[in-house]
Formats: sequence, C-alpha cells, structure tokens
Amino acid sequence: MPVVQATISFLVEMREFHNVDLYHRGYYQIRTYFKTNGSALTGANPVAGKQVATVLVEPPLLWERTSTRRVVPESVRGSYIDPGSNTPNLVPEKACSKTLLIMYREESTKLCDVFEQRVLFPVDPCNLEESLIKHELFLCVELWFAEEGVDESNVLQSLEKVHERQLRVHFSPTRGLHHHFDVFFDYFHLCALEMAIHGALTNITPSVISPPKQSPRATPIQHSVSQLNLTQQSWHSILFSMRNHTSRVQLAFAVHRHLCHALLAARESMLLFWREVLPYLSANTKPRMGEYG
Repeated sequence: MPVVQATISFLVEMREFHNVDLYHRGYYQIRTYFKTNGSALTGANPVAGKQVATVLVEPPLLWERTSTRRVVPESVRGSYIDPGSNTPNLVPEKACSKTLLIMYREESTKLCDVFEQRVLFPVDPCNLEESLIKHELFLCVELWFAEEGVDESNVLQSLEKVHERQLRVHFSPTRGLHHHFDVFFDYFHLCALEMAIHGALTNITPSVISPPKQSPRATPIQHSVSQLNLTQQSWHSILFSMRNHTSRVQLAFAVHRHLCHALLAARESMLLFWREVLPYLSANTKPRMGEYG
C-alpha cells in the first residue's frame, strides 16, 4: 500500500535541576533534541538530493507562558531555541533551557521549561505500530557548562557541551506516551535533571515524499512494471483509477478504517490521561472546558 505519514506531537518538560556534588562552579544549561536511527533530520535543514522515506523532525516550539510563569533567581538567561545549522555538519534545532548559575553543593533549582515538537514518520498503514518501532526514536539530553568567571553578557557564547545522554523513546500510537524520569550526567559534572515527556498521535496524512521519477529511457515494459508497484501509487490512483481494482479498493477501505480506529484510540487515551491529571492542577492552570464544548 502507499506509505502514509504519521504525525507524533511531543511535549518535553525540564522540571528541576539538581546539583548532586559540586565539582565545578559555573553556568549550567540543558539542551534537548530528537533523532532517529543515528541521525537527526529537521524541517529547516533537509538533506538535499535524497528521495528516501525518512523521519522529519520539526523545529521545537517554546511554551513561553509556561516557561516564564515561575521566577528562577539562579537563572541568568532565559530559555530559547537554538536554530542549528547545516554547514559544515548538520546540527539540529535544539530546545535550550534557562542558563543557571550553580554555586553550592546539593543545590536544586526549578527550570519549568516546556517545549513542544512534532515528528513526522513515514509508516506502513497496515503495520502502524511496527513501523514506528522500526525508526528507533531517541531523545538526546545535553549538559552544557561555562566556568564561573565568564562575563554574564557572554555566557551563551562560552557554553560548551560536557556530556550527553541518549534515551530511547518507546511510543505506542494508540496509548500515547506519558513518562516522568530523571537524567543523571557523568561523574565530572555530577548533576541530575527531572524531566517529563508526553507524546500522542495527532494526524495521519498521505506521505509528502514523492515517488522517484521515471527515466526518459525507460521502455514501455519497464514503465508498466513500475506502475504495478503499489508503494509508488497514491490513494487517488487506487480509488479512482480507470482500471478495475476491486480488491485494492476493498483493501484501501479496510486500511482507512484501521487508521481511523488508531486515531480514535489515540484521542481516547489523551482524554483519559487528561481526566486523571485534571484534579491535581491548580485553579490558575486549569483550562475552562466550556469554551471548547
């Protein structure tokens, strides 16, 4: 069947930073990004000249209202999005936390930084969950550091990456993902970060990846054989072709029902989680449900 594109929306929250043992006084910052199968491909930095079905990671979005709700005295710079680059090497867009000045042992600071990011997966519509597992999505968490004596106006330029953790993201399209966890960094910068990640299947659309173009030297036989390849056909060509493809139309409708059930299951999972956490939200953070029916 033609490949479809599944959109997974992730919410990454950096909750609290803990300095377990003070080896280096200075400025600390956390950066996160998603990558799959050993590489990161972003919407702003596509790889030119490749006609392969690959995962597309959109740039992160900072929830400014949530991230600035709490005043953090240790913060010398606010959270932001690192735009990344594609020269000389591909560097993805990264979600950057507040920059903290850590001076004492066993010091804890609330970050309260929230970022939203969408990842677009090409999937087999008949094997939705298996296709997502095959891509092996990772959440990369980096620790950046600058010495204490650096001028505050040049802190961001002085930061250097000192450690990185790669966390495998296990995601079910029907059940979603809601996980709270701690990330510990290496012995030389012994600190930890409380994090939370939420993910949900939010959309399924025809793949934006176009099929390979036919060679002008292809013979009629080669052209007809390539047209029979289902992976190169669109849903429109199957449903509205002049040829009689009854079995293919029936299969297309069956796959359509399967995808609708997956989207409905994802929605029910989100509503169930929402009902579970709603009683624990404070009055000033609870949304007014009446506005949305």
